[in-house]
Amino acid sequence: MKMRLKHILTLAFGLAGCLHAADDAVFKSADGAKSFTGRPVEVVSLGKGIVRIARTGGGTVDSPVTAFSEADRAKLKLWMERESADPQVVVNRRLAAAAHPAVLFIGNSYSFQVPGVFSQIAKAEGKNVVVEQVTFGGWTLQRHAANPDTLAAIRKRKWDVIVLQEQSQVPAFLPEQRDSQMLPPLKSLVSAITESGALPALYQTWGRRDGDRENAAAFSDDTFGKMHQRLESAFALARKQNPNLTAVPVGAAWAERMKSDAGKALFNPQDGSHPSAQGNHLAAAVFFSALFNAKVTHKPANIPDAAALNELAFLTALHRPLAYPVAEGG
Repeated sequence: MKMRLKHILTLAFGLAGCLHAADDAVFKSADGAKSFTGRPVEVVSLGKGIVRIARTGGGTVDSPVTAFSEADRAKLKLWMERESADPQVVVNRRLAAAAHPAVLFIGNSYSFQVPGVFSQIAKAEGKNVVVEQVTFGGWTLQRHAANPDTLAAIRKRKWDVIVLQEQSQVPAFLPEQRDSQMLPPLKSLVSAITESGALPALYQTWGRRDGDRENAAAFSDDTFGKMHQRLESAFALARKQNPNLTAVPVGAAWAERMKSDAGKALFNPQDGSHPSAQGNHLAAAVFFSALFNAKVTHKPANIPDAAALNELAFLTALHRPLAYPVAEGG
């Protein structure tokens, strides 16, 4: 049943005079007679010009932008266009519409177990996802970009999302080496993925437990935190150069967990680099939350603190709508 415009206006503007939150905006009706405060949180329909607004004080309303003043209408349309183009929103929308979402993982040993755990989580959450992987120990994106089998896998079928995972140290190298080794093959693979009709996603990995000790000459007294910051800088640059990349912030969830001693359990204790079973679960849960914008409820009996890991994954990967209003030239 369609909601009539008059009823929408009553819902939207019925809270005039409520307290104004610091990050909320004042919206005026088309005739200027009424106003209320709130912020846009979701594009319901870009084609029909319908936006969901969270009202100050609670509750949301779905309203056509035509219900608002000309000035508000222009700002809302710009916000809706930018929000709809956000890579994670595009991925979330595509997977929500797919009867059998298909996801391909390209990477190395950090991706050996994650695709399988992601598939198990998806199944437990009622998602019928096709998951495959092209993963070889120690491989870089540079090697994948030159590998006929990797390129053939990209073209093998109609994938919805293809995940790219760089070798764990490369993004944390010094900028000159990092940029020459990582960015060109990443761009090449993103282009191949886009041409195939799939959406590219970047697996943002974590710092090693004790930092990059194999490159002590370049990074003396390295730590997890220092390596994490180098990785984050590299991933930010990668996204800037490839604006259609969806970020899957596994490393950010890892960093949050590492603020306490509990974080060390995410690592394989033998090498302090690869994920333990708990680490694989957290990584896969971040993937699920990022790709479906939903929280994992599945709690495997063999994963200690699974509920907390699921919550952390959701809070880390949850899509947050663009701030309003957006800059016209931004």
